[in-house]
Amino acid sequence: MKIEKNIPLPAETRGRPPSGKYGWVSDFEVGDSVLIEDEKNYHLTRYALHHYNIKYRSHKVEGGWRIWRTQ
Repeated sequence: MKIEKNIPLPAETRGRPPSGKYGWVSDFEVGDSVLIEDEKNYHLTRYALHHYNIKYRSHKVEGGWRIWRTQ
């Protein structure tokens, strides 16, 4: 066994990349926002963002909930 130094760790991932209904999450950039009109999809979207370790802020606004990506 050979000890090696200065080998960078690969980027941390959680499972496979987003696809399907929440595939847009991979395109969600810092400063972007989405308006979610119904409460069920609001909670599902928050779960998807949390699952993929995406930092966000959300607020109740006229017409639903708005979620902004922060990091």
